[in-house]
Amino acid sequence: MACPYAEPRVVERLWEARRYRKLINYLWVEFLMARGAVRLWGGRPYWLTIDPNNFCQLHCPFCPTGADRGVRGKSMMDLEHFKGLIDRLGPYVIHVDMMNWGESLLNKSLPEMIAAAKRHGIEVRLDANFNDVSEEMIDRLIQSGLDVLSLSIDGASAETYGRYRAGGDFERVLANVRTLIRRRRTLGRTSPWIVWQFLVFRHNEHERSRAARVARELGVDQISYVAPSIPNEPGYLWEWMALNPGYQLYPLPPAMPGEDERRRARLISHAKKTASLRPFYARRFGAASLLSWTYVRRLAAMSVRARDAGWFFARLGEILSFWWRSRSGVGTVPYRSTEGGRRSICKWPWAGMAVNPNGSVSPCCSVEEERDDFGNVFKQGFSSLWNGRLYRASRRHVRQFVTGRVGVIPEAEHACRRCAAIGAANFRFPNHSPYGSDPGVVLARPAPGMEDEGRTDQEEAISPAASPTPDLKPPTSIGKAAR
Repeated sequence: MACPYAEPRVVERLWEARRYRKLINYLWVEFLMARGAVRLWGGRPYWLTIDPNNFCQLHCPFCPTGADRGVRGKSMMDLEHFKGLIDRLGPYVIHVDMMNWGESLLNKSLPEMIAAAKRHGIEVRLDANFNDVSEEMIDRLIQSGLDVLSLSIDGASAETYGRYRAGGDFERVLANVRTLIRRRRTLGRTSPWIVWQFLVFRHNEHERSRAARVARELGVDQISYVAPSIPNEPGYLWEWMALNPGYQLYPLPPAMPGEDERRRARLISHAKKTASLRPFYARRFGAASLLSWTYVRRLAAMSVRARDAGWFFARLGEILSFWWRSRSGVGTVPYRSTEGGRRSICKWPWAGMAVNPNGSVSPCCSVEEERDDFGNVFKQGFSSLWNGRLYRASRRHVRQFVTGRVGVIPEAEHACRRCAAIGAANFRFPNHSPYGSDPGVVLARPAPGMEDEGRTDQEEAISPAASPTPDLKPPTSIGKAAR
């Protein structure tokens, strides 16, 4: 009753392993979350997303990095900065995701970062496209103690893989996976647990069975089919969204859009640089930000490629409309997605922290723009950031939203007040995690001298007897699907 959002398995395993400091922090944070506390006296985040760098060699069209939307400055995290952060929060943290908006393997200090986290007994997961990785880096990753390595491979052939992972080399990725599994066996390790993450689009959903067979032949531990985030517009949904309802995050448009709109949705997958598909980022800023030459030029370039000048002026009109509404106050009245009743809570304001390479802290791992961040953990005291004005406003809004006293405010300046996915992008310990619901998972021993310590998608373990079409399980996170 005191901690209704706590996961019993986490409490049980922390207690069994005598990880009392982490356990006390976990229960205290869960208690404060249940109360809707605005200030967290003594509580620290137990879930971290840390981005070693926010640039990538691929051009995935729905990713802000791959599409080069320019919403964040490019940077790489320094190893000493990482160690300072993890030494400060490590005694309380249970899980770390070592990725967010970039290909983390491009940071050559990544294995040392993982090893530093493991010295505090933290469970560490890494997502990677695995296009450019040397055998030396693979050995360093394995020896770092990495727990889970999720490989983004959206297809079972070069043609389907390259449709979304623009600029990637399917055969090279498979060769790197073979090297990874061979070196893991040679080094006598059972970790990292290797996951093949398969974003299910319309163009690749027919290859799920084939991907399962390839994964089993390679020796991958698990294949995970994920419903991706797609721009919620008829052209994109019709061109990209899978026909299988299990992989649809949006309702299918009732009628097929025009050919011009569908052609634009097809062309976007071949563009190395694209503007925002809709002016989401223009809702609350001045004309200088809304009508910057770079943004307008990219919109015009998209219009030229699609041979549709009317589309350019329609988008420009939306930008001006959003700007006028934010300046005039029209349309800022909160609305309710449902009248009354309780809604799912978002754990991020109380239990999670997303740290970008330059130290800026985002409200959650799904916030793309740096202007929405809450502060910089490398430049200010942790307590002043964790209980600062923006974090307090976030907790207050989520508390009111959960109890039905307020709804989404589309033109609000604060990112959490604009969020229409509260409760939908929560983190949860996966089944194969020591803290998940699978009792067969054994906790790893912590590094000597440190405190006792040791995928939230549709997932299936790969075994020799596994079905070529694994059964689906409900998704537990949609925040970072299309990446």
